[in-house]
Amino acid sequence: MNRRTAACVCLPIVMAAGLAALSAQQPATPPQQAPPVFKAAVDLVAVDVSVIDGGGRPVRGLEAADFRVTVDGQARRITSVQFVSQSIEAAAPRLPEPDLPRFSSNEGATGGRLVMIVVDQGNMNRSTGMEFKSTVSKLLARLGPADRAGLAVLPGSIEVDFTRHFALVSEAMGRVVGGGGGWERQNRVGLAEALAIERDPAQIEVIVRRECFLRAQDLDAANTLESCRQGLRAEVNQVLTETRVQTENSMTALRNLLKRLQPIPGPKTLVYITEGLVIDRNIGAVSWAGEETAAARASLYALRVVPSEANVTERRISETNLFDRDLAALGLEALVGMTRGSLQTTFGRADGAIDRLALELTGYYLIGFEPESSDRDGKAHQIAVRVDRPGVTVRARRQFIAPATTAAKTDEDFIKDALRQPLPVSDVPLRVATHAYKDPASERIKVLVSAAIGDGKALVVPRALGFWVSNEKGDVVSLTLDATAPGETRYLGAALVAPGIYNLKFAALDDQGRLGSVEHRFDARLRAGGPFRFGDLMLADGALEGALQPKIEPVVAGDVLKAYTELYASDASRFEGATIRFEVAPGPNAEALVSADGIMLETSSPGRRTARAEIPLASLPRGEYVLRAVISVSSRPVARLTKPFSRLGRPAQ
Repeated sequence: MNRRTAACVCLPIVMAAGLAALSAQQPATPPQQAPPVFKAAVDLVAVDVSVIDGGGRPVRGLEAADFRVTVDGQARRITSVQFVSQSIEAAAPRLPEPDLPRFSSNEGATGGRLVMIVVDQGNMNRSTGMEFKSTVSKLLARLGPADRAGLAVLPGSIEVDFTRHFALVSEAMGRVVGGGGGWERQNRVGLAEALAIERDPAQIEVIVRRECFLRAQDLDAANTLESCRQGLRAEVNQVLTETRVQTENSMTALRNLLKRLQPIPGPKTLVYITEGLVIDRNIGAVSWAGEETAAARASLYALRVVPSEANVTERRISETNLFDRDLAALGLEALVGMTRGSLQTTFGRADGAIDRLALELTGYYLIGFEPESSDRDGKAHQIAVRVDRPGVTVRARRQFIAPATTAAKTDEDFIKDALRQPLPVSDVPLRVATHAYKDPASERIKVLVSAAIGDGKALVVPRALGFWVSNEKGDVVSLTLDATAPGETRYLGAALVAPGIYNLKFAALDDQGRLGSVEHRFDARLRAGGPFRFGDLMLADGALEGALQPKIEPVVAGDVLKAYTELYASDASRFEGATIRFEVAPGPNAEALVSADGIMLETSSPGRRTARAEIPLASLPRGEYVLRAVISVSSRPVARLTKPFSRLGRPAQ
């Protein structure tokens, strides 16, 4: 692990240090309940169980005596039962959060749900896929601010990893179209007929009489009839091949998705959208689902969409259309039966199914039981959970896997685990901010990552930290594992990225083994004005002559505001006659209250200048203000940068 000093240094030197470190990198709602704290002995096993009443509402108030747990048919002693409430039913409409926050904190972070929307594109017609986009948007609208959602498309992979920015999921869903399930689009031979003919080849004569006799009316009737028969046999083989290949592709992709979700802590909900799944008698096609969902702690809630008979993508409705759909439903029932979840069938709009699903997801029980030594072998074991309460439905996985004893985790392991966890961890208070500038050696963007560990009320000694930067799809483009200097609770690092919008995930481990993590979304693109491009406008601490460190929160407590930015031009001659003035005003377009001329300095790069200034604030009362940087060429303004901030100075008179 890289160890790097994080004390205040001259800003250009800090940036260079951040670049050097990159070479060693590895590629208004009611508060939700806090994350469940499972206070049990280390050797206990925790399982999540949903108990639903007839209306789909989670049943509350159950105790350990109400549950029965068996493993491989043998009873296990229940030691604790905790109801985890995730209800937002009484919440006001979800308010959009700022698209690009000025800084981010894990203060007040609460437990949330992980919901992955899985679209079985291959088993869905194009018109159905397009109609379901609005349904997905309604499901996202039912999630709370602490929840995380993602999107996966089968066959394929995750399109959007777990994120709190639900607009990204909606946008990605807008690009999804159905692939046109083969079993829905056949012409002369239905799926049920094809399966019957495979078992008894003589059954093809039933279809021959229906499809071929009207064509056998010329002198070569025998040859015409045989040609039609051969064509039907070819269609039978095509129907069976397409159906089985599609089932195999979808199930392979779903299995790979579950494996990818395994390292992520906590229970997850997969909302599986499809028109059906055909396995016929091949139960092995889904027999793996119980073990894989248990390993991933995932529940599968399937929404089966039955398309309209007037679906224009179908050339002709199969003679066995109803039987074909029954086969697709039976396969889906078999898959869901292996997992902790449910199946709902919807005709057309799925609003009712979404409402039911959203209601079910508002709470579950976390049950702890004492395992036998044979349970902790890292293998799948059959588990059954029953509730002594009439009229309820219990949703519990049929299998569980208790990991075998493994080697102790390193600090690096803990940091990576926290980064992989989509939900924030708040045991260690964290605040982070980013500032983007052009990399002197390329057209990439150098992102300064500033972090404060602890809340300033109690001493927090960080012993390890790390962060990664991911793009809008959730792909990690930069990973840094590091630490602060001894005794420091501030950190400054850097990452190199292509211009774009990114998400930062930052995690820290303190000397008591507590973890904290926080997310921050930021824009890593330069601004343009006149002949120049600009980096972010920064509020800073330190001496103006050289020692500057970015402020994390845009708050100024003293009587002087220190500001910094960078200007870039295609060649040095563009800077001739250029000046910069920093102003403080009550609003973006209001008259300046105080101002100061900026100092523009040359750098080793001819097309780059740094600009900084100290602006006196002693005459201003506390309140909200805007910092402006006005760039002029030959006394003519050509560009303006702004940044809101808060003044914590003397009270207003």
